[in-house]
Amino acid sequence: MGATKFVLFIVEGETDELALGRALTSLFASGEHPGPRFGIVRGDITSVHALGAGNPASTIKKRLVDAVKEFLAKDKLRVTDLDAIVLLSDTDGAFIDDSLVVFDADEPRCPYFEDSIETSSVASLRQRNQCKSSCLKTLSRTHELTCNKRKIPFKAAYMSRNLEHALSDYSGRATQQKKYDLARKFSKKYGTDVIGFLELLALLAPVGSYQDSWVYVARDNNSLLRGSNMKQTLEALPSSPIKAVSSL
Repeated sequence: MGATKFVLFIVEGETDELALGRALTSLFASGEHPGPRFGIVRGDITSVHALGAGNPASTIKKRLVDAVKEFLAKDKLRVTDLDAIVLLSDTDGAFIDDSLVVFDADEPRCPYFEDSIETSSVASLRQRNQCKSSCLKTLSRTHELTCNKRKIPFKAAYMSRNLEHALSDYSGRATQQKKYDLARKFSKKYGTDVIGFLELLALLAPVGSYQDSWVYVARDNNSLLRGSNMKQTLEALPSSPIKAVSSL
C-alpha cells in the first residue's frame, strides 16, 4: 500500500502553523485524513516588498511551485505524496481602490482601518497592492499546479485583513511577540475543538462558493474587513475534511 497523501499549506510565517496546525490536524483526523503539513516561506510570496521589484503576477505560479519543491526536498518527500496544495495569504487590504490609500507623514507603519490604509509612502503601498492583488487574482483562478510534470490540485485561502485580524479579531499592528501570543491562544482554544473551529470558519466565510469568496474579497473595501475563505477552501479540496466530518 502506498503512503497516505497529505495537503501542503504554504504559509508566510511560523505563527500561521502555530495558530492553525493543531486545529487543522484535528479536523483532518476527524475525517480520517492525515494531518496537513506546512511549508513556511518566511515572507509574502505575493508581495513586491518581500521579493524585490520583479514580482509580476505572470511568475507567481512558478515561484509557488519552487517553494513547494524546496519544502519537498527539505523533508525528503515526493510530489506523489501531495493530495493538494493550499496557499494561505493575508489580504492586507490589497484590493482597495487607490483613493483609500491615504497619506499621513507620521504613519510609517501603515495602520489598517475598515475603510482605508494610512501611510507615509503612498506610491509604494499602491504598488504593493497592485502587485499583491494581481498575484492573488491569478491564484484564485488557478485550480492545479504542475510540479515535476505532475498536476496537483491547488486552492488559495485568505485571511482578511491578516491572520491576527481574522482568527483573533485583533485589528492593531501586531508585534512579532503579539503574533506569537495570539497564535498560541488560538491553538489552545481551537486545537482540539473541531466543532468550535468549524463554527468560527463559518462565521468568517463570505456567502457562496470558493470562487464567490474571491469575488467578494476583491470588491470595495472587503479586503480590509475581517473574514476568511478557509471554509470554502477546505470544502473544495479533493479529500475535503469538512465534507468528511459532515457525513459522520
